[in-house]
Amino acid sequence: MQLKFNCPDQGQYRLVEITGVAATDGAASRCDELLYGYPGPRDSDPATPKHDRPVRRLGGGINSLTDPELEFSPGGTTRVVVSGVAQSMTAAATV
Repeated sequence: MQLKFNCPDQGQYRLVEITGVAATDGAASRCDELLYGYPGPRDSDPATPKHDRPVRRLGGGINSLTDPELEFSPGGTTRVVVSGVAQSMTAAATV
């Protein structure tokens, strides 16, 4: 799963599924709930995300979200996403 900030707009965020299909995972439209809906369809296509979550808004006291985007693995590890590429974290991140 990947936490995308300012997705689709400033002050919004979305948790999206990493499918392993580069065209899906790197799509600029992953924040678009019309194209990648919640709940996702249940089909056999590995490029179809099934676990994307709805777009959420920040609470009233928070003005914006800034990078880094974070990716969470089922095993409990977290990686930082830089220019669309998940990398090992070299420093602590605050959300």
